[in-house]
Amino acid sequence: MKPVVFTRGPRCMMWRLGLMVAVCLLAGGWSSPRAETDDNASIVYLSRTTVYVDKGETDGVVVGAELTIHRDGQQIGRIMVDFVAEHSASCHIVTSDEPLAVGDLARFTPVVLTAEEPSQEPDLQERYRLEQESGAAKQLTLPRREERSRLSGRAALELEYFADAGDTDQDFRQPSLYLRLDGHRLGQKPIHMQLRLRSKYTQRSRAIDEERPETEWLHRLYQLNLAYYEPGKPIRLEIGRLYARDLRGAGNWDGGLLEVRLGQRLRIGALGGGMPDLTSSEPDFDQQQWGGYLTYVAGQRGNGTYRGTVGVVGQYSSGEVSREFAVLANEVSLGQRLGFYQNLELDLNRDWREEAAGESRTLSRFNAMARYKASSILSFNLGYDYYQNVRRAETQDIPDSLFADTALRGLRLGTRVRLASNLRLGGRIGYRDRDDEDKRPVYANADLGWGDWLGTGADLQLHYAYADGRYSESHVPSVDVQRQFGRAVRLGLGLGSQSYDGLDPESLSVEGQWFRLYGTYLVTRRADLQWIYSHASGDIAPGSRVLLRLGYRL
Repeated sequence: MKPVVFTRGPRCMMWRLGLMVAVCLLAGGWSSPRAETDDNASIVYLSRTTVYVDKGETDGVVVGAELTIHRDGQQIGRIMVDFVAEHSASCHIVTSDEPLAVGDLARFTPVVLTAEEPSQEPDLQERYRLEQESGAAKQLTLPRREERSRLSGRAALELEYFADAGDTDQDFRQPSLYLRLDGHRLGQKPIHMQLRLRSKYTQRSRAIDEERPETEWLHRLYQLNLAYYEPGKPIRLEIGRLYARDLRGAGNWDGGLLEVRLGQRLRIGALGGGMPDLTSSEPDFDQQQWGGYLTYVAGQRGNGTYRGTVGVVGQYSSGEVSREFAVLANEVSLGQRLGFYQNLELDLNRDWREEAAGESRTLSRFNAMARYKASSILSFNLGYDYYQNVRRAETQDIPDSLFADTALRGLRLGTRVRLASNLRLGGRIGYRDRDDEDKRPVYANADLGWGDWLGTGADLQLHYAYADGRYSESHVPSVDVQRQFGRAVRLGLGLGSQSYDGLDPESLSVEGQWFRLYGTYLVTRRADLQWIYSHASGDIAPGSRVLLRLGYRL
């Protein structure tokens, strides 16, 4: 085993610098007034397009503010304020990892407005408000109104630079652009738009190989589509580069999707078009995809919902079968306490695929996840994954010795405990194995979040990850300290190390350390500047990295 030797000087300097910054972050908590913390609101009502919360202008909520949605101690989405009243606000959804529900927590930073900065005209303030009647629960008054055109999203310019301190001497500079836009009722018509784009230009100190030269410009267009639909109407039509929630295995495609609502609960849909190139993201109509699905939706958010889908997808390369599979997905939510999700893909083999697989049907994917909130302080989640390697048109000629048809499966269990209002503990453990292996690799991680650590106003995050894999055993501990200074500045410091010990006596063990300084400055209510400086030493990607990101929220 090759020993790893570190020089004392640079390593000590690195940790001394990190220690000095940590002392400065914590000292700020004793010498200056405590930074104002976020306030909390709750979702009290949901319509098809709008989310209503129980905080308004008098609580510091302003039009254009972004609220983060939390459930069981985890962030699940973001909403943006459209209108405010004295004690309530109406918002639209910006992003959502799972369906929002009445009772979800909405966090925001209160804003004190001056007389020159009114939050909303008086007539709009009175349009949506919560009324307390006879001491009962708050109820919502919903006057009729016409939906207005709305454009939201975020654009960011980013510059990343890396100075390689290792033997490879591979420096690079990478400017990039990220754009996410959501348009609602464009031109006051029932036309909606989605755009997800990332473009990056890499400049290396030398070429890596023939396919990756010194300069490389890559564009990734994930989604760009126009949709036509109107509340109460049965037809939904989308064209462009699309992604279907009900057929996630289909990925992205360039073409169209037509969905027809049959009554209140049943929907039938069909899709078709070309499949974009995985590397360049360019359209490729020699690679085509066609499919259809049937979706059943029932229940009401907050009380219990069900969403089930069955569908088929066919993928073809220049008219030849590449992959054909059936999909079965189910999503169940029983209030705030219990939820379940499952996705299954069954490959239907014919022609050359049946000969290569040796069977007419192959279970290629099965994912399942369940979450259970035992109490207000304790929650669990359990998941299982199964993947079977299947051939496509581009891999049909690869020898079996290089293309192993082996199943990869894994089980994971996680928990989260709220020890106090500002103290949370979480952890996860799991394993993954393959049919052709005797060993089951095990992984685990734990994290501790401590807000207003020891009354300093700083937030502390401790994290530890462990893995016992096929070839090595790894340990990755880290610590992060963040603190808010006023309303505009947030600074942070992170320290960590990583080690990988080879399990084979002849394998090499490596280790490294790193630290990072990072921060955010709110230039205006909509614009922010983020920066990260990190430095790593040891055997694992040694060098310095700088990242600058200027973002603007529409």
